[in-house]
Amino acid sequence: MAKITNFKDRIVDLTGTLVGVDDTDAMEQFILDGCYDVISNLEKSRDFDAMEFVQASSSIESGGGTDLDNIRKIYHVERDGINCRRISHLKRAEAIDANSMYEATDDDPVYYFFNNQIVIIPDSTASAASYTYYIPEYSLNSLTSGSRIDKFPNQYYEHVLLYASFMILGRQLLNLIQETTSDTTLSMDVISKMMNNDKPDSGGDVWDYLIDEDTEMTQATLQAIAGAMSITKEKYDWYNARMGDIRGQYIAKFAIPGKGGKA
Repeated sequence: MAKITNFKDRIVDLTGTLVGVDDTDAMEQFILDGCYDVISNLEKSRDFDAMEFVQASSSIESGGGTDLDNIRKIYHVERDGINCRRISHLKRAEAIDANSMYEATDDDPVYYFFNNQIVIIPDSTASAASYTYYIPEYSLNSLTSGSRIDKFPNQYYEHVLLYASFMILGRQLLNLIQETTSDTTLSMDVISKMMNNDKPDSGGDVWDYLIDEDTEMTQATLQAIAGAMSITKEKYDWYNARMGDIRGQYIAKFAIPGKGGKA
């Protein structure tokens, strides 16, 4: 497949015409959510390499804790080029106790999480700087021309767009059942209002016409309901089938035993 440079067009290609989806909000959020779902699935597979996805922090050249804001998950920590061991925060006092066998040293640095911070021992210095390698909060530059997810490897863009397409189809399916933003969009919710909620216009529904003994309008409205239900069912069946197909394509992207991936 050619390099994907227009996310919206690719999603339209996978899902068909988009109806009632907020491009700038829902679609973008589904794409970003897909980044983390891809990582989660790859972690269960044989193909995962965290270093493909992590971002290196700026050098830490002072002691104390470093805030974990905008950090999803830390995969690797090093001090002065030496890998740090993770310890429980309950061991933090022993790690700085010169009389303890668990004291952290320049040759055996450690880190722990506490109070939404990561603490590295011994303290980082200008000559012995520390770095964390973490999953960041990804951002999307554009849904159309030159689409790119900042710092996310583009070999997984198709994975992400399959995830987003599945979620968009799910939203379309929900809209077919209950459309809460508009009474003019065809859905089961709107169809039900044609029975007893002044639909198709403000002056009447099936029950009103029955009370008024307006046989012609009653029959016409019931015929409209039957036709609308038929169209809605066709859409429902199509969306449901397409979701199953896209889900299968998505799962097949991962080498997860028992999940439809490679054995």
